[in-house]
Amino acid sequence: MKRLLFTMIGVATIGCAANTDPAVNSAVDPAQVVVESLYSSRQCGAADATSRATWVSSSAQLQQIMKGVKRRPFGSEPEVSLNVDFDRHIAVFIEMGQRPTLGYGLVLRDTTATVVQESAEITLEWMTPARGSMVGQMITSPCLLLKVERGNYRALWFKDTQGQRRVHVSRP
Repeated sequence: MKRLLFTMIGVATIGCAANTDPAVNSAVDPAQVVVESLYSSRQCGAADATSRATWVSSSAQLQQIMKGVKRRPFGSEPEVSLNVDFDRHIAVFIEMGQRPTLGYGLVLRDTTATVVQESAEITLEWMTPARGSMVGQMITSPCLLLKVERGNYRALWFKDTQGQRRVHVSRP
C-alpha cells in the first residue's frame, strides 16, 4: 500500500514539474497587447468593395491616410486624435470597403489582442445588416483607426465576433 502511495506521489510530482520549462510555457501562454480605437466612420471614401488594412508606422503616413478620409458634412475635418507614440505603438487603418447601405460598420470589441506565433488577433464587430432588414439606401465605406501596442508580432489578423478572419496585414 505504501509503495502504491509513493508511486502516485512520484507520478504527480513529475506531472507538475513537466510544465515548468519557460520555453514550453511561452509557447502555450499567448501574449497580450493593448488596442485602442482612435477613429471610426461610415464614410471613409473607399472606391471599391475590397476590405483591407494598412499598417501605419509613422506620423507622416498616418496624416496622409487621414487626408484621404472623406470630409464630414459641411466641409469640416474628421475629429481624430492622432496622438500616437510610434516608438511604443503602431496604428492600423481598417477599411470595410464600399457598401450599398447604412447598415454596415466596424467597431473594436476587445481592447486586448492575443499574440500567437508572431500574429496578433484583434476582434472587431463587423456589422452587416440582417437579411431583409430595412436600412437607408446610401453608399457607405466604413473604416476604423486603431492604436496597437508594439509587441512580438509580425502580422495582425482582424476577426469578427464569430471568430471569422476578415482581413490581414503584415509589418512592412
